[in-house]
Amino acid sequence: MKEAEDLKEELYKQSKSSEEVKQENLELSEEIDFLSSKISAKDLCMDDLHQKLEMAERRIQQLSGSVPRLQAERHQYAEKRKEVRRMWQQ
Repeated sequence: MKEAEDLKEELYKQSKSSEEVKQENLELSEEIDFLSSKISAKDLCMDDLHQKLEMAERRIQQLSGSVPRLQAERHQYAEKRKEVRRMWQQ
């Protein structure tokens, strides 16, 4: 009899332990799903930021290519302005 009760008690403990493990597995599975979705969202955000960075770099290249041309135009206008002043002073 004592042996049967000991076996029942051991079975109860193992059953309870099994339920606790199942619950822990469920919680860990939910946490993995949550973290996976967060990682996916961050990946999308990183992709978006990468695209914006590429666009900004292209725009910088465009603008930096325009600077020498704009400086030359400014120099031409300054020279024309000097010519017009000289003409008015005569």
